[in-house]
Amino acid sequence: MSSLINSNRKEDVKPLKSATLADLEQKKADEQPKKEVKKEPAYKGHKTTLSIDSHTKNMLQVMVLLGDAPNQKEGFSVAINAYYDNLTQDKKNMFDMMLKQLNSHN
Repeated sequence: MSSLINSNRKEDVKPLKSATLADLEQKKADEQPKKEVKKEPAYKGHKTTLSIDSHTKNMLQVMVLLGDAPNQKEGFSVAINAYYDNLTQDKKNMFDMMLKQLNSHN
């Protein structure tokens, strides 16, 4: 088997291009370091866990399937924002005041 492989090869096989260590070092010097972009989360404060029943989870999934939210977590934000938008001005003021107070303790 090895004689078959060797019989198909030419004796003077050479690469079209050759590289040296200097070429590799030059490429490293030419490359600029990439800047890391930190994505700021939309929320302020620490993460928490919220337990919900399967019916509520399924409603969030329907919001995703209908295209009203990109994922279930954002669907929850969409629902809260819709709730806030439907409040009277007095309740919005109370909501904002209470939310500010709760966020200050975190």
